[in-house]
Parts: sequence; C-alpha cells; structure tokens
Amino acid sequence: ALHHASDFHALPRVSPKSQTGHLLVGPRYSILSDAHRNAARAGALPRTRLLLSMGGADPHRLTPRLAPLVRQAIEEALNRGGITGCDVVLGPAFVDPEGEEAARLRAAGWRVHSAIAAETMAQLMRRARLALIGFGTSLTELAYHRTPFLTVTHHDHDRAPARDLETEGIGRVLGTARDLDPDRVRRRIRAALEDDAWLQESAAHAFERIDGGAGSRRIFEALENEAPRSSPGLPARSKAPPPLSP
Repeated sequence: ALHHASDFHALPRVSPKSQTGHLLVGPRYSILSDAHRNAARAGALPRTRLLLSMGGADPHRLTPRLAPLVRQAIEEALNRGGITGCDVVLGPAFVDPEGEEAARLRAAGWRVHSAIAAETMAQLMRRARLALIGFGTSLTELAYHRTPFLTVTHHDHDRAPARDLETEGIGRVLGTARDLDPDRVRRRIRAALEDDAWLQESAAHAFERIDGGAGSRRIFEALENEAPRSSPGLPARSKAPPPLSP
C-alpha cells in the first residue's frame, strides 16, 4: 500500500523459482474497491473543499484538536487557499454517544458526516482540494483521486514511512498524534493551501506511485502468467476476460 511503500526496499529477495511474490510487492499492486474506481469515472469536479478524516475510530481524538487549527489556517491563507467549505468524517467507532462533538463541529461551520458508506467517502475525497488524513489505507484512495494530503500518524512506527513519502514529494507530515505542535500544524496547513504547484505535483507523484490504481488487474495478470497452461484434473484455461479499465 502507498503508506508502506518504502517497506518494499527492505524486503528480502525471493527465490528465482517463483517470482510472483516479488512481482506483487509495492503500491502499484494496491487494490481499490469499486466504490472508488466507479466514482473516478464520473469526471473531474471543482476542487474547493477541504476534507478532515482521522479514521474509523480516531483513537487519539485528533478531530476535535485539528478542526479549529484547520479553520484558522484557512482564514490566514491567501484567498482562503481556494477553500469554500469543509467536510469532516467521524468514523463508525468514533466515541460521541450524545452527538455533542458533531454539534460543536457543525456550529464551527463544518459539514459533518458520520459512519458513511464507501461510495460517499469516495465522493468527498474526489471533491477535496486538500485532505487531512490519518496515516493509513486512505492514502492510496486519495492518490487514485489525485487529491493531495497532509498526514497525522497514529503510531510511532509510522513516523519513518510518513517521512519517506514526504521526501518523495508525496504528502506532508503534520506530526504524530501524541506530540502534535498546534502552531506547526496550522502553518503547514496554510503553506499547503497557498502552494498550488505543490498541490498538483504531490497528487501527481502519488498517482504515479500507485501506477494508475489498476492493482487488481496486475495481480490477475501476474498470477495468470505464473500459472501453467493446464493441470491434471483441471479444465484448460479459458479465454482471459477483458482487462479492467485503469
């Protein structure tokens, strides 16, 4: 997956007898759900919104801490960084039994989405000019939608992979959940919003890293090339289905 792209270089070399294990390593083999693949077919939309999502549980309750910093950064940015509205996603495991946190966010001007379907998340991602996201599988989905992102790592072991991506020009790191610096977070959000070149280039680099997002097609092609033409007791291989669209 994109958020562990650098792990590929640390893996041991595979046996020459079977190259498939090696071939299927890396972000170009990331699998995207139909919810995202189908959403992208609808064409480009204006990018005027900001998306904040810290995962299904947001275990460190980052959303309430980040939301006001985001609003401040937008107010400080030149021309508000091109942002006309903000979406925040509270995952299905986010603890807010009385809905008080959601109410506070709405009062501050956020459009709040709770426990949404994958199709809805895909639409929010593809409409966003910039996403603030927890460091995880959502990075691959954002890459597919060509949406640049700023990340917060939930765990210390994700610090290095996050920095590696930033070094490649993919995303920028706001910090780790347990030691976020509010001033640094606000400055980095503002800087990203004001940097049109970086927004476009970072999104393009991420899309290139997943090689267009056709991972499932590449997996089937690799397995097909590895498999024998026929095996005892099994029918001969039928004509291959047409390739999936990227």
